[in-house]
Amino acid sequence: PVRVYQVTDEPSPPAPPVRKKRSGQFTAIAVAALIIAGAAWVYTQSTSDPAGQITSQTDDTPSIIVMPLDNLSGDPAQDYFAAGLSDDITTDLSQMHDLFVIARNTATDYADRGVNPREIADELGIKYVLGGSVRRVGDTLRINVQLIDGQSGSNLWAERYDGSVDDVLTFQDSIIESITASLHLQMDPIQQDLLHTGETDNPRAYDAYLQGYETFSRRTKESFAAALPHLERAIELDPDYGSAYAVLAALYLEAYLSQWQAELGLIYPHEGLVTAEEYLEKALERPTSRAYQVASMIHHVYNRHDEMMAAINTAVRLGPNDSEGYAVLALSLILNGQPADALLAIDKSMSLDPSYPPVRLAAKGTAYHMLKDYDAALEYLERAYVRNPVGPLTIPLLIATYARLDRIADAERVVADYPYGLSVRFMSEHFLFRNPEDWDDLAEAMLKGGMPG
Repeated sequence: PVRVYQVTDEPSPPAPPVRKKRSGQFTAIAVAALIIAGAAWVYTQSTSDPAGQITSQTDDTPSIIVMPLDNLSGDPAQDYFAAGLSDDITTDLSQMHDLFVIARNTATDYADRGVNPREIADELGIKYVLGGSVRRVGDTLRINVQLIDGQSGSNLWAERYDGSVDDVLTFQDSIIESITASLHLQMDPIQQDLLHTGETDNPRAYDAYLQGYETFSRRTKESFAAALPHLERAIELDPDYGSAYAVLAALYLEAYLSQWQAELGLIYPHEGLVTAEEYLEKALERPTSRAYQVASMIHHVYNRHDEMMAAINTAVRLGPNDSEGYAVLALSLILNGQPADALLAIDKSMSLDPSYPPVRLAAKGTAYHMLKDYDAALEYLERAYVRNPVGPLTIPLLIATYARLDRIADAERVVADYPYGLSVRFMSEHFLFRNPEDWDDLAEAMLKGGMPG
């Protein structure tokens, strides 16, 4: 394929995706993209009601938090391995419908504060805490894990795994099986298969993936560039590694939306998006919840609302405990003109990740604004603004909400304090609502609040 570009004075919509095979590779220019972290291209005919997929934790639902495993190697360079293994265990458990799993972000927050397991369980209202350590010296590996009763603080199960780095995937499977047995969870054959969908049997590819994913998770232009060689190494070692392709797709999508393409050696405006789609094609061959999350956002870039909703519905079914999945579902519902359902999704995301980022508050405020409950909208948008005064999802909605409450001076203050500049026209290019009247209502309020046209 030959790529042809036209230089114009006006911004143009993304070109249609180019399909070709190649190896390679969101802060966000698109406001919507802030909530997403994942990747893959999907096309599905699901017509289920997304709000109907949102279930609440009950007293009978087993609940667990996987604390970051301590790195006892004496080498900070091995932190990625302990953190990545913890995250993968969380991801595997999150695929179980009969288990409530607290997100990694909250687990890391508690670990950084040094809170003991009984306090963690009491504060979060959960029943079990998984903790432990990893010692890796050369190719020698030791993993210690304990499943702790949150009320008594006693160990329900503990195990030590000794072997080599090549045994890590076997050890991980054994940990998941022991947890499910201890909690008396039943997995049907489909769930068993999902635990391995998108994964690898190659421990060296897995190690490269852990290095790449942990680096990518820092979410900076520098970390994106540093993560690339590790993720590329992972798919070189295992050309069928679905999760690695999904993270590569996510990386390029975020780089495209954040205008970080130069750091990745890209030249043309839509090269990051095209590259993301190429990796998404490969990721779809062994799809994961993360893959479908980003698929929904790529559909959003092209203003394909039906496909966007179908993709995120599938993501939530595959990852019923994934807080990111529910956050993307909330955003998709807002863009689809379903703010009441979006509130259910964002509340579910917050319950799974009590240490949620401020963009979750902004999304909740957005849904309340669309429902014309401006007092409730203001509560959440102001909380988001305090935590992140430059959040590009928070700012326009806060301006619009102040205007709807006739607090014009407050709206104009936010406009004046925002360092990067926003305009109603700019926002119209990225808030691609299914219902034009939703955008018209929001644009009217932003203009009233003093936001430049």
